[in-house]
Amino acid sequence: MAMLSIPQAFEFRCASQQYSVIMFDVDCKDPSLGMSCPPAPFVELELLRDVRDCLTEDGVFILNLVARDAALGDRVRADLNSSFAACVTYPVPEEVNEVVFCLRHRPDTDPCERIRTAAAALNSALSRKQKGKPRQSFIDMSAFAQELKSL
Repeated sequence: MAMLSIPQAFEFRCASQQYSVIMFDVDCKDPSLGMSCPPAPFVELELLRDVRDCLTEDGVFILNLVARDAALGDRVRADLNSSFAACVTYPVPEEVNEVVFCLRHRPDTDPCERIRTAAAALNSALSRKQKGKPRQSFIDMSAFAQELKSL
């Protein structure tokens, strides 16, 4: 896993290395811009396409998006859709944030359904491991997956 600072992110090119997951969760701290996460340079079309090209065949790009300006948020979503084969979004309850999952290649099945199936399998596996032991809390991935929407 590679962690990049803001200056490195602007120079980010994968050269010969590819990643299965790339995540941008970068805050701007200037609410007057209409989008506080990420700063605009992180969602420029050229950089988004570079990110896509740095993913493995089954790689995923995850973006924390906080756009208070609806038009700006729509533009970012449109650019994500034009750069990636499939995108799904998870609106964070009671927050402005949404988490966008972008796939380099379109899966054979609906991306939301694929994630829902994986979430159910994960919950089932976690529940089986806890039989006969005091129940430990874990995130109910099924509830999360039900809120996913295709862009």
